[in-house]
Amino acid sequence: MVKNAAIKDAQGKIKFLADMSHEIRTPMNAVIALTDLLLQERAMLNEEQTEHLEVIQTSGNHLLTVINDILDISKINHDPKFKLEQRRFSIRKCVKDALNMARHQASMTQHNKLVCVAECPPDINDNIPLNQLINQLELNQVLVRFDTEKTVLPLLWKIDSDVPDYLTGDSMRLTQILLNLCSNAVKFTKKGGIRVKISVHAPPGGPSKSSDDSKSINFKERYDAKSEGIYSRATQQKKGNNTNSAGAPYYYEETEEDAGTTTEEDTDTAEKVVLEISVTDTGIGMPADRLPRLFKSFSQIDISTARRYGGTGLGLAISSMLVNRMGGGLWVESEEGLGSRFALTLPLSVASRRPPSITTSSFGHASESSSAYTSMKDPKPANSPKAARATISKHHRKSHSIGHEENLALLYPIKILLAEDNVLNQKIAVSILKRLGFQDVIIAGNGREALELMRVHTFDVIFMDLYMPEMDGLEATRYIISERKHNVPPPPILPENGQQQKPLLNVNDVYIIALTASASKQDRQICIDAGMNDFISKPFTMMEMKSALKNCASKRKKRKKQQQLSNENKD
Repeated sequence: MVKNAAIKDAQGKIKFLADMSHEIRTPMNAVIALTDLLLQERAMLNEEQTEHLEVIQTSGNHLLTVINDILDISKINHDPKFKLEQRRFSIRKCVKDALNMARHQASMTQHNKLVCVAECPPDINDNIPLNQLINQLELNQVLVRFDTEKTVLPLLWKIDSDVPDYLTGDSMRLTQILLNLCSNAVKFTKKGGIRVKISVHAPPGGPSKSSDDSKSINFKERYDAKSEGIYSRATQQKKGNNTNSAGAPYYYEETEEDAGTTTEEDTDTAEKVVLEISVTDTGIGMPADRLPRLFKSFSQIDISTARRYGGTGLGLAISSMLVNRMGGGLWVESEEGLGSRFALTLPLSVASRRPPSITTSSFGHASESSSAYTSMKDPKPANSPKAARATISKHHRKSHSIGHEENLALLYPIKILLAEDNVLNQKIAVSILKRLGFQDVIIAGNGREALELMRVHTFDVIFMDLYMPEMDGLEATRYIISERKHNVPPPPILPENGQQQKPLLNVNDVYIIALTASASKQDRQICIDAGMNDFISKPFTMMEMKSALKNCASKRKKRKKQQQLSNENKD
């Protein structure tokens, strides 16, 4: 009884937070999307106007991050349906993605710093203090410094040679953990740098690894995170005061929930490995009495720290919970004035190696985000942008001004219906679509109106909001899919005059894109199950709408080609 009441209470809290998130995302969509549109015209803005818009954009994105973090911490902590994915992934790509996002995030929020991402070459010994490693990389001309007024922070990374290339686990959540740890390190580091190290964990009592980066600096204090949560599935072993990383806690206890997790491989028979991932910085460090607060929700070291450096203190709490759910252990070693080392152990299954696709990456050298370091392979310093760029009438007449954006309407002449009840969101979506070249966008205020318009107009694409009065987007989509499957209308929605209604036009080819403030994986899956083809979460940017339309055009082209081949075979 008590457990059921606790679960019901937790689910009520999650629903409340999800509803609040939806309400906040609607006005946030206006702030972020319209700012994104204005920044597309930066050539017409003066420097002060551009800077003001960038501040609005950065603040909007920060607020959105806080909203997402609050939802995350609630779901991880209280939702019994929260599951981790078990899929094959490249550890190298996972690390690169996380560091790239950390660099990008820093360029938006840490305007007095330039973060340079660089891979430490395998032939250079990185088992030395971080400042010495940076000097060594400069002497070897792996890093070349250029004059700048900003603080330059090298973000160095290395994956040991014995770490498997491909593993099975939740790469998205691992990326999130790495991003949180790296962003935290960037925030509290004024000079020196940051090092990310991925190695195979040395088990307790086993041989010590020579590449263990905990030996490069001995911090006085250590604290092991203890995750909060009533649905915790990982059990941490009790530790002593040993600062050797070999004593890190990890133990995974499989549950029935885990047994049903989708995998690409049989992880029961796969080889196991325990990774040790560490993020070391030369930042402000922390005294021992303040370390226990680090991993608690909505907690920072003290009020003055929050005021000076910003943030909600949710990132480390989320990371601790995720590591716990993944069967690992997270701890911190620190010393005031010297820096900190956050490290975690993570048990994973080794995945079979497949030929990796050839991709181009900016990692290992100064990336496109302005850095005061660059690689000798590309001796030209990158240009420094001021900040990284994030992202109502019923019938709108043609306008020939689409700025400098690519005119998609010329490439993909498609007819678009926007089903959205919020007038502000209507204006934003139409403004973006106009900038992309689509000047004739028809608007429906709810699902019922959308169906009625489909009886008199042939639409190729519908942007469908989920929550609308009279008939929501999911119900309207199910109606369309039902007519598509049976080639006859489902039970009619009779108009007020009682006359027989016309069938929906182009029902077999219409492409439905969810456009909603509901942002969770569950919401996405609900949309796909209802028959929608794609999903865009509010707040959305021009780039996201552009990508969705290009994806639609690509799938239509592929389908048309398949139909032609099918007809030729019949002949």
